[in-house]
Amino acid sequence: GASSHIGVATEKRIEGFATEVFRTTRDGSSGSIKLVLGEQLPDLPTAEPGGVAVIFAAQHGHEVCQADVEGTRRVNVHAAMELCEKLSALGWHIVFISSEAAISSEFSGPTGEYGRQKREVENYLSGLGDEASVLRLSKVIDIKRGPWSKWIQDMKNGKEVFAFENYYLSALAVSHASAAVLTVGGIRGGGIWQASGLSSVSYFEFLTLLSKRLGTPSPVIATQKSSMIRSVLDGSMDNSRIVSSGLWMQPTSAEVCDALVQDLIFSTGF
Repeated sequence: GASSHIGVATEKRIEGFATEVFRTTRDGSSGSIKLVLGEQLPDLPTAEPGGVAVIFAAQHGHEVCQADVEGTRRVNVHAAMELCEKLSALGWHIVFISSEAAISSEFSGPTGEYGRQKREVENYLSGLGDEASVLRLSKVIDIKRGPWSKWIQDMKNGKEVFAFENYYLSALAVSHASAAVLTVGGIRGGGIWQASGLSSVSYFEFLTLLSKRLGTPSPVIATQKSSMIRSVLDGSMDNSRIVSSGLWMQPTSAEVCDALVQDLIFSTGF
């Protein structure tokens, strides 16, 4: 999944390292290996000592998984486990990118179908011991994609931005997520690791803070989300909510906004 937003950022971080990098994409472009989860797996390279395979590829989206349970399970569960089995047999240490939605405890189960699918793969990987690590991420923001790109553009143009005050996120910048990937991959210790924002805040609170950090005059208007399909757990992800984990980073909302501004300056000169 090298073309995913976290995959792209992670690859940029390892440019210049004295290591060989293999990439997979859905179309096999730019010299990458063509790999589509749910289709026949291609020939994959055998790992050199210390080799790490990071699995970014998945069918993302809570609504998508809820609407097509069977189809997304073929990709996110069965195909993902088949890929992990093959990578393990080839000698790769696996880093599986999971989600805050997979958090499970005696008080709460995984959040929605997407969370259940991630949790099922996590349970499978636990059987590989130190050969596989799970990295759970909270909401990762990419300023170039999705609604964030439009919101930032509207802010730059002084337009009103509408944001839910009853829908929450525990945000990470893409740069935080890619740093976490390399840290967990470098340790190769197995188990569950996680990176999340320090606390959950509403989209309204976060976008208001981001607008201030951008130095734009755009008003952020609070709205209500009527269909509460899901929301993050109250507060950040912490060790008490899962059996075993490595708690690696917890940036504040202000630190995440500052990282987003730096990403924006670097990419557009804003």
